Amino acid sequence: MLSDLRYSFRKLRHTPGFTVVAIAALAIGIAANTSIFSLVNSVLLRPLPYRDPGRLAYIWEVSPRSGNRTNVVNGGNFNEWRDRNHSFEKMAAWANGPVNLTGQGEPEQVKAGYITLDFLAVLGQSMTAGRNFIDEEVKPNGPNVIILGHALWMRRFGGDPAAVGKRVQVNGEDQLIVGVVGQGFSYPRSADIYMPMAPRRLWRGRSITVVARLNQGVGFEAAQSEMDSIMGQLRVEHPEFNSKWGVNVMPMKDYETRNVRLALIVLLGAVGFVLLIACANVANLMLIRATSRAREIAVRLSIGASRWAIARQLVVESLMISVASGIVGLLLSVWLTDALVALTPPSVGLENFARVTLDPGVLLFTFGATLFTGLLFGLAPAARAARFDLSNSLKGARNAGGGMRSNKLRAALVVAEVALSVVLLAGAGLLARSFLQLMSVKPGFEPDRTLTLDVLMFNRKPDQASVFLEDLLERIRAIPSVRAAGSAHFLPMTGMTSGTGFRLAGLPVPAPGDEPICEVSVITSGYFAAMSIPLRHGRVFDHHDRAGTPPVIVINETLARKYFPGQNPIGRGIHVQWGHPDVPYEIVGVAGDIRSTTLDKEPSPTVFIHNRQEPLSGGNIVIRTTSDPSNVAALVKQQIRALDPNVPVSNMRSLDYYLSSSVARQRFNTILLGGFACAAMLLALLGVFGVISYSVSQRTQEIGVRMALGAGAGDVARLVIREGMLLAGLGIVFGVLGALTVTRFISALLFGVQPTDVPTYAGVSAILAFAALVAAWLPARRASKVDPIVALRYE
Repeated sequence: MLSDLRYSFRKLRHTPGFTVVAIAALAIGIAANTSIFSLVNSVLLRPLPYRDPGRLAYIWEVSPRSGNRTNVVNGGNFNEWRDRNHSFEKMAAWANGPVNLTGQGEPEQVKAGYITLDFLAVLGQSMTAGRNFIDEEVKPNGPNVIILGHALWMRRFGGDPAAVGKRVQVNGEDQLIVGVVGQGFSYPRSADIYMPMAPRRLWRGRSITVVARLNQGVGFEAAQSEMDSIMGQLRVEHPEFNSKWGVNVMPMKDYETRNVRLALIVLLGAVGFVLLIACANVANLMLIRATSRAREIAVRLSIGASRWAIARQLVVESLMISVASGIVGLLLSVWLTDALVALTPPSVGLENFARVTLDPGVLLFTFGATLFTGLLFGLAPAARAARFDLSNSLKGARNAGGGMRSNKLRAALVVAEVALSVVLLAGAGLLARSFLQLMSVKPGFEPDRTLTLDVLMFNRKPDQASVFLEDLLERIRAIPSVRAAGSAHFLPMTGMTSGTGFRLAGLPVPAPGDEPICEVSVITSGYFAAMSIPLRHGRVFDHHDRAGTPPVIVINETLARKYFPGQNPIGRGIHVQWGHPDVPYEIVGVAGDIRSTTLDKEPSPTVFIHNRQEPLSGGNIVIRTTSDPSNVAALVKQQIRALDPNVPVSNMRSLDYYLSSSVARQRFNTILLGGFACAAMLLALLGVFGVISYSVSQRTQEIGVRMALGAGAGDVARLVIREGMLLAGLGIVFGVLGALTVTRFISALLFGVQPTDVPTYAGVSAILAFAALVAAWLPARRASKVDPIVALRYE
């Protein structure tokens, strides 16, 4: 074995071109596989970073109207679930939202997690400093206390343990800091502080998320059965808000990975294909290398070497290449993994998982992939050596018939490479077509030249906050380059929406659970102009619409079309549970539809309510400008500081940012799969080029004879190109058949495109056929310039 290693090292050192190409091809495949596997390992395989995470569950309500199985929970139901169940060791609830933090530094808007007493215990979270909440602090009229998130503690207090016991102001109220959670804990997602959930919040409709820990020995199916029974009792006892509602017990890991599981599996399969193509390429190189060493191998066999020894030496040579490739690939994967994490959109939610690292499991995977590839591409030349024709090789005979028929294994490897690359290109093409379809969807508003920001005034009563907001908007509209300004409590594409039940005036009150639902947006005057949302009928809100005047409402086209078909809804009445369900709102306008959550979701029925008639404590301001929006950012901050220096300004972004973020996951999948598909195509074309080039070199004498007998340069070129295109054509046919089978698994990732989309397959086939033609033309051009006299003396 040591002799084989020394000999293999000398042979590889004396052929640096072959060695570098082989190691580079494999290293790229191994690096891509290691990086994607690191991501898969962190997100799908590694347990969540909580104590005994396999027993953690989300408990959701199931909506009878939308069928949503992950609906937030009614607080009253949570209390009943917690008190009646026997399946869970502990059960807790949380909700989140922004708050204003003042004191100990500049005013800042931070994310607060409102939690029940057992929340940290359910997740098994320890404290870095201080303590958890106690019973007295979660009761009505309990003391004002908060727990700091570790990141905020480090940023605002420098990690000083003495921060525990200090006071800060949250929404204008003094709060005592009683603890700091452990490093790395950020749940609910990116929470900066934790506050006790007020008991009244638990009874305020469906607004909380429930997390629970199973008792030892209790499975999810048993827990689901018990919760179904409890929910059945609650439907009888409280039909007014539980009619037809169901319950869903879901493992926490399943919920957290629901949006990325399929995409990661697809990417892992894609890089696996890339590695297989790289292996096929190197196997072809090894076969060609073994053939070119025919006389050397024949001499070794003739002086006593066994065929097993020759085969073993070739396998050792392959393993040396693969080990070197593994080392280079591992180094590359460190950089590639960091790049992948940086490119991964926030919507994936990697902060809920352990940090993506090259842990022992990933290193073991790399080692296994390295050995697998070494054996895979080393066995073919080793098997060929075991069947070596000693007599012909000692005579010095060349493979005069070096066409595809005498090199079936090399040809089969090229066909397989092309077929695999077609599968990847088809998948990438479908995702690209899907992404283009998605980007062609009109959101219903104009995101260009806009600036958005959050202004929340929890230290004011809602009616006072409404007056402050209107005054601020008037000041902003006075800035010279501002065309329009308005506010909504949630802007579209930010991932946040509100819903409410409603009924048309004059119709019977529906049974509980049967009333239709719609999205609701509380807006100010100027909102439609700032968003460039067109008005289809009627009017928008104006200064006459204020507190104390008859309530008015604007609806969108979808609601008008669905509930007032062929009618004019202007002047009709509608009862909305969001405000005062007993008092009908008069419909004064119909606005154009907008897509509020994602571009691939059709507009929902929506109502717009004036902030002066149903005031909230602030809003998300949107400003439309005539020039670069960043030019007015400082002026807007000045106006806010002039009105109240304690009001923090946060999330200064454009609508373009939110629109781009809403398609970030689809863009990420498309770019990544497209990159791997292009790499696969290049490797496959190198395979075509390599095999045809070798075929030409082996058939130099044959080509000379043909040309001596009258064949022209064009005839020779067509002969060579025909062989290359035959390989590519077979690969394309097999690849299309394979893609039709494989791409149906990515149908959930597609929008507006079917997995059998004919233009995509036709385009992929044409691109690959053209590229293969170029790859075959280069050696064909060389073959057409063969000098017949030189070729006839070739032996």
